[in-house]
Amino acid sequence: MAPVGSSDVPRDFDAGTLCLQYLDAPEDPDGLSDWARTHLRVRDLLPLTERERRDARTLHDAVSRIAAVLVVGGPPAIGDIARLNRLAGQPDLAPQVGAGGARGWPIEVSHGQVLATVARDAVLLVTDADHDRVRRCAAEDCDLVFLDTSRPGRRRWCSMSRCGNRAKVRAHRARADPVRAADPVHDADPVHDVEDGPS
Repeated sequence: MAPVGSSDVPRDFDAGTLCLQYLDAPEDPDGLSDWARTHLRVRDLLPLTERERRDARTLHDAVSRIAAVLVVGGPPAIGDIARLNRLAGQPDLAPQVGAGGARGWPIEVSHGQVLATVARDAVLLVTDADHDRVRRCAAEDCDLVFLDTSRPGRRRWCSMSRCGNRAKVRAHRARADPVRAADPVHDADPVHDVEDGPS
């Protein structure tokens, strides 16, 4: 599975776990910082070092490959597990009690702490009994992966607003007009007449 690019990720995509959500983190320093602020609610990040930049790429690639093999039920490669363990062994984000008793992070954190937090989440995923719930979006043209946290375990789509809705449109059109449904040009049409149901 190719690494996931942030341009491919729908706005409402929920990967179900932090390490799989990390696959949509942009590689550039500003993008990585923005991702950490969005998904970890950190405030100020120290400047990204060259080592942290390399570690960010290493972690992204290792998690991407691990996710790909978990999708098909295979064991992660020994090398990727070693990379994960190395990064997970670094100091991660330590929660603190903030004003009013709210839980938060220190005001200034390093990208290395962010990466260690993501790596530790990946360790939990690999060693958890639910790792067999890592799924690839059922759309043929989508490579996004997620942990299916739904109670029935039947989630199929990265996002109902994108791939799930397009599948419903195709099914609806196939029932209404099989000839038109076979034309892929219409798959990109905006949808207003098909309601989203459970995935």
